[in-house]
Amino acid sequence: ETPPFGARIDYRLAGAAKQPVTLEILDDRGQLVRRYSSADEAPKYAAAKAGTAPEWFTPPSTLSTAPGLHRFIWPLRHAALPALADGNAYADGAWAPPGRYRLALTVDGQTYQQPLTVAPDPRVNLAADAYPLQFAFARQIEATQARLATAQAQAQHLHGAIGAARKAPGDQADDSLRALDDKIVAIAAIVDVPNPGNAGTMPPKSTHTFAFLEQALGKLANAVDGADAAPSPDTRRGYEVVAPMVDETLARWQAVLATDLPAVNAQRRVAGLPELASSPPTTKTP
Repeated sequence: ETPPFGARIDYRLAGAAKQPVTLEILDDRGQLVRRYSSADEAPKYAAAKAGTAPEWFTPPSTLSTAPGLHRFIWPLRHAALPALADGNAYADGAWAPPGRYRLALTVDGQTYQQPLTVAPDPRVNLAADAYPLQFAFARQIEATQARLATAQAQAQHLHGAIGAARKAPGDQADDSLRALDDKIVAIAAIVDVPNPGNAGTMPPKSTHTFAFLEQALGKLANAVDGADAAPSPDTRRGYEVVAPMVDETLARWQAVLATDLPAVNAQRRVAGLPELASSPPTTKTP
């Protein structure tokens, strides 16, 4: 009675696949739109971070390697940019505009291809050239959101590292460390709450903070990508106002990373204390 929304992609496996099954969706120019793998870990409901009741959580469609007939649902969206996906392989980005696409299903080294047409909603009277305009603008906003998200992740990591340093045996909570944390909290508008989703209910203290700009860009993205219309003059004007605010705020953040953080780390080296990093160390695989 409530079928999942999206393109229904059916495939049948004669036997169990020995390797992960992958599905690629490409546009009419052969550019990759989305890639799925049966090895991708599907997100699970986490009450501490969800912000919604369990019954509102919809698990994504996943690829199966088992023998038999399977149905996969592509939600007609591009993949979210990595900085916005937060490690979730199923995080959705902008809507895929109407047009011709190609499906490529790979099973144990053998690729099977089929065409797929995404048709415009017949209930919507929209000129054909409005769809690519909408998509291009949505992706432009996404790129700005990704820049902001990268800085937000750095701020959250540094804030957490400073909090841990203050509690570490033999460490010191000197004035310079406290001043650095104050700058980080002010620029990012970090609010320490058990559920991060609740922080959005706090009124902003400034329009030039990560938290305010994240909400502003999110509203613009919804207005552009969620409308049955070409980008309006209001949304374009809104982006023209917000984009310089993002640039200015990110410039202030880069100054913190280039000046304040090295100064604090220099003092910590002299004191024989571990330095602070703006991101967690990467794990290298052999």
